[in-house]
Amino acid sequence: MAQLHWIEAGLLLSAFLDLVEDLAWVTSGVAIVLLSLHRWRVSLTALYTSLAVGALARLGVIVAMPGVRVAFLVVAVLFALLHPIAVFPDLSGPYLVGCRTERLRGIDCRILYPTTRASSSSGADLVPYLEWHRHTPAGIAKYAGMPAFLFAHLPSFRLRAYRHAPVADDQASHPLIVFSHGLGGTFEMYSALLEDWASRGFVVLAVNHGDGSAAAFRRADSDDTVLYVPVDDDGQRRVQLEHRVAELSRAVSAFLDVGPPSIP
Repeated sequence: MAQLHWIEAGLLLSAFLDLVEDLAWVTSGVAIVLLSLHRWRVSLTALYTSLAVGALARLGVIVAMPGVRVAFLVVAVLFALLHPIAVFPDLSGPYLVGCRTERLRGIDCRILYPTTRASSSSGADLVPYLEWHRHTPAGIAKYAGMPAFLFAHLPSFRLRAYRHAPVADDQASHPLIVFSHGLGGTFEMYSALLEDWASRGFVVLAVNHGDGSAAAFRRADSDDTVLYVPVDDDGQRRVQLEHRVAELSRAVSAFLDVGPPSIP
């Protein structure tokens, strides 16, 4: 996944070279190739806009605006530095990792587990870091009291886990770890740690709490996504804690009813 950094750097360089008239058609071709390999993300909208303006100008659709394109590229570089691509650490265990998201008795859970078979050729794909691409960054921003655009790059991240890969069939024992996120978190938090545990042979059940403490969550009786709910009273925190304990108990019971072999 480190190649994503090089592809993005090459795309930025080709966009700047595209401003040189004598190189324009060559750099346009290079940019097209890089765009086909590139993982598109909102943070680089200014870069895509600059390339589009250049292409339309060469086709005579609009008037060339080099000054505007330079401004877009400066913004693109700033956002590339502010919102770099995150590459999750290599897994330390002997297994590949599978992942799926389930709603167990009204509780959203992310399940990571060991697998021995996972590849794009078999239909499996790398799991996005965020399950709710739009809501989670907004919830984190609400909790942190910061502008939401600062977290707009998070949906572009990918785990090292494969969606719906089969559970490892090596007859080994795979102990269960139950993960409860912290205040303002979600079941996506600490994903690097959780998927590493799964690579070591554990089945990890990460619960997204619906007590109002999560950055984004769904209540047990609704499919609507709700953002973090601030609480200042200690008594209300106690209620949240009791809610969390009950959710963990229900989620574990529901998971054990299904059983790890039935995850996929």
